[in-house]
Amino acid sequence: MAPENLTIGTPYYRVTYADATRTIPGVQPMIYVGVNIFSDDDPDTAVYYFQDTVSYALMGSIASAEHETEHSDVEVQVFPHTEADVDTEVMTLPEVVAALADALKRAAWRH
Repeated sequence: MAPENLTIGTPYYRVTYADATRTIPGVQPMIYVGVNIFSDDDPDTAVYYFQDTVSYALMGSIASAEHETEHSDVEVQVFPHTEADVDTEVMTLPEVVAALADALKRAAWRH
């Protein structure tokens, strides 16, 4: 995914694999919350931030002034990505479906 195509507040996904043959996928949903959202981010280096879906749904975007802090039982997880990471690791839902279908084909091939 090209970073310029990211939309704040939109869900994206990261697919990881538990095995070298890429037949055991795991899908991590996350919400895009912006680029260089923290005051200590280097303005010369773009860092694209994603937030876990649970904290985003309960408390809003960590990048927003309206972010709720009342849910002390909910831990906010923030996932920073470089431009290269976004290009190679961040997917839309249709791309995830295709990646999972490919994993299923690889798994079936092994049996």
